[in-house]
Amino acid sequence: AWGMNSFSAASLSPLFPALTSGRALDVVKIVAAVAMVIDHINHIWWQGSVTSAYLIGRMAFPLFCFAAAAAIVRMDGAVDKIYKQAGFLLLCALISEPVSQLTRDPDTVNVLFTLALGLAVAPCMRSFPPVLRVMFYIAACALMAWSNAWEFGFAGMMLPVALAGAMMGKHTDMIAAAVLAAFANFGGYGNLDVINPAVVMIVVLAATALPLCALWLINQAYGSTATSQSRLLPRYA
Repeated sequence: AWGMNSFSAASLSPLFPALTSGRALDVVKIVAAVAMVIDHINHIWWQGSVTSAYLIGRMAFPLFCFAAAAAIVRMDGAVDKIYKQAGFLLLCALISEPVSQLTRDPDTVNVLFTLALGLAVAPCMRSFPPVLRVMFYIAACALMAWSNAWEFGFAGMMLPVALAGAMMGKHTDMIAAAVLAAFANFGGYGNLDVINPAVVMIVVLAATALPLCALWLINQAYGSTATSQSRLLPRYA
């Protein structure tokens, strides 16, 4: 079970020895930010008509969720730290929301709200037995059939939780993370009438593997130097 005592950096799976902080995670954040900018430019300037830019943009949210999951694990299950981080994201979301309302969909709040909610529910979700977690994941995917008030919906909110479980070698959460990533991105598929939906699904699921690839490559390049003391971004980025 993903219980209270197992939710810690010490329980990381050997598949993820890699660094939930430091230079490797900075690379994940930078790639996510670049993908997000491309997606926003496509949405604002070209009304989402550039398919390649849209597909690149689908990578951004799973990567940001990976960074959020790394923060959950790095905080070693400390509820107060997780809530503090969620509060910081919520503050950033409130500050950036006026710009988001003016430039993007006015019926949906920005993605920082989704990430903040994901962090906020993590302390509760981590204590649930696997069967109950799976039920929540299924419910989150089912609720994507309706409009959500925040970007990427309930599936997006659950994705950081599932990725945190995957980092600790929970096979159920690994599968759930891939499914949630696909469902979180599903809302835009209707705009891609020129591409086979199966190709789009493959791209979305591949985005789930991008953080692993980035961490592995940086770990190979820098080895033990890619620690929390070796950063590409400022401390609070």
